[in-house]
Amino acid sequence: MIDLAEFKRRAIKAFGANLEHATPANVREFVDQMQQEMWREDRRNNISKSAYPTPIFEFSSEDQPITYEAAIRQFFSAVLGAPDSQALLLLWLYALDLAYSGIEQLEGDSLGSLFSE
Repeated sequence: MIDLAEFKRRAIKAFGANLEHATPANVREFVDQMQQEMWREDRRNNISKSAYPTPIFEFSSEDQPITYEAAIRQFFSAVLGAPDSQALLLLWLYALDLAYSGIEQLEGDSLGSLFSE
C-alpha cells in the first residue's frame, strides 16, 4: 500500500501544491496510474498471504455482469472495510476523478454548442 506521505508527494508533483496544474486529462492519467499500482500491490500482498489472489476490487470475465449501482455499492462497501489510510486514498482519488470528469462534461457541452447547427 502506498503510504499517505508518498501519495501526497506524487499528487503535488503531478498537479502542483494547490492543484494549479490539474486538468481532466492529467487527473484521469494520475487516477488510472494510482489505481493500477494499488491493484497490483494489493494483488501481490494477497498472493503472498495465500495461494488465491483476491484484490479488494477485481472483476473477471467469468463474473456475472453487474450494474453500475452494484459496482459503486461494492466499492464503498470495500472502502468501509479498508484500513484508514487506504480508504482515504481511495476516496480522494474517487472524488478527484468525479470532480474533473464533471469539468470535462461541462467543457464538452460548451464546445458542442459551438459546433451545433
